[in-house]
Amino acid sequence: MVVGIGSRANIKKENVLNAIKIAMHNLKIPIGRIDAIATAEIKANEEGILKTAKHLKIPLKIVSLNEIRKLNNKTISDSDFVKDKFNIPGVAEPSALIIANKNENNSKLIHKKIAIDGVTVAVAVSN
Repeated sequence: MVVGIGSRANIKKENVLNAIKIAMHNLKIPIGRIDAIATAEIKANEEGILKTAKHLKIPLKIVSLNEIRKLNNKTISDSDFVKDKFNIPGVAEPSALIIANKNENNSKLIHKKIAIDGVTVAVAVSN
């Protein structure tokens, strides 16, 4: 199970952690079941995301913008802001899908993206 994270710049760890807790609560799945946190390379140095992964002792996986651009998945919700700024459909959903994907097109979203206090979170699993 992979949690994809997108965020505003300079997001706080508390905001990221809260968003993850809400998504996992929605799914009725404990945080301990998360295998990885995923984000796009544009967020690779975002302190709130880095500190959250360290706090939860969950590996943080970084996805390149090119990997996101190549992803052909019709379930992704586009973000006009992210599309205009980085030429990718989004961060949270594609990052989660790519990292959860063990084989081509072998992952699915189990929690579509939600935005909470500057953090976007989505959850994907491999099929």
